[in-house]
Amino acid sequence: MNAKHTWTWIAVAAALFAFIFLFERHWREPAPGPEPILPNLKAAAVTGVQVYPAGQFEIRAERTNDMWFLTKPIAYPAQTTRIDALLTTLEPLTPVAPPLTAHELHQHPNADVEYGFATPQVTLVLQQDHYTRQLRLGKLTAPGDQVFLRVVGLEGIYVVDAGLLKLIPHTTNDWRDTAFMDRRPLIFDRLVVTNATKVIEFQIDPANRTWRMTYPLKVRADTVRLNNSLRQLGTLQVTQFVSDNAGADLESYGLQPAELEIMLANGTNPVAHLFFGKTNATGQVFARRQSLPGIVAVNSESLAPWRGSVNDFRDRHLLSLPQTLGPVEVRGDDHFTLLPLTNGWRITPQDIPVDAKLADDFLATLATAQVEFYKNAVTEPDLGTNGLLSPTHAITLKAPAAAAAP
Repeated sequence: MNAKHTWTWIAVAAALFAFIFLFERHWREPAPGPEPILPNLKAAAVTGVQVYPAGQFEIRAERTNDMWFLTKPIAYPAQTTRIDALLTTLEPLTPVAPPLTAHELHQHPNADVEYGFATPQVTLVLQQDHYTRQLRLGKLTAPGDQVFLRVVGLEGIYVVDAGLLKLIPHTTNDWRDTAFMDRRPLIFDRLVVTNATKVIEFQIDPANRTWRMTYPLKVRADTVRLNNSLRQLGTLQVTQFVSDNAGADLESYGLQPAELEIMLANGTNPVAHLFFGKTNATGQVFARRQSLPGIVAVNSESLAPWRGSVNDFRDRHLLSLPQTLGPVEVRGDDHFTLLPLTNGWRITPQDIPVDAKLADDFLATLATAQVEFYKNAVTEPDLGTNGLLSPTHAITLKAPAAAAAP
């Protein structure tokens, strides 16, 4: 063999080696992994989950409009995220070791007892359209980080990560929604607060979304305070589920009559009715919702703004300036009117120009001035006693000419 042929064969061998290397590294199909234990399960399509923890009552949850609700042992909103977390874990679940086949199980006549399926830790039933699967979780493996699993109706036993057990409720409270308020948006335009013996009612103005007090006084309400208090109320969390006894003594919890009662209504239709009572040993407040069973405990700090007096809910600004002002009449040492123009002000009847900054500062002072409430029911003698029958100064804000009454 001459040198030319030798180099040819070397080149062919090198090319073949390169082909094999690239095929193995990049082109060959990867070895198939283990098949999912529940190949037909689709987490988003599951409509019902039943859980039977060992020695506990059945826990059943059903999906309605993408929200989960407990239906057993009580009817109560469920923690949707926790149930979805379990289902999204089960959908792709694969064994961590080769399953024990039916043939291998013939050598274990007491397999149900040996692997913990005679008295499983928990049994799961998943319902999806016309597809139902029952899973039983038995004993932990010797190291304790894996658990035996059997799908009823299928042969074999699987070994899966024991972390699955942490996603499964062992009591009803594990899946109960801890939000005290309804998570669905509430539409309301009226608010009634009963604080001890005081009843205070509010109505929202749909035009500018500000609150007005309608009882016991008809005055502007502190919209910022009310909106902030409502936001805090919406995030209030249950810290303890105290009692589900329908015959519980509400009076002993300070809930009949309630120490604090808040009702949200749309017109005359209540959309949420909340009751808050005594403080428990850990500083939490007993509470209940009219639409839900049972008594719970919630944090008391978020309720502090609702326990104020009537004046605490009033708007302390001296006045609320409209977006568009008309003439502003001032009576004091002098008597004049600030007349609004297209690009500034003019003083009448003197007909002299106005320092724009001074005018703006004057109106800003009026808009930001705050008051202390002296007396709510005022009589004419009260006005005389306080120098208001013949005031030394008076400011009158008038509507723009276009909006003035004919």
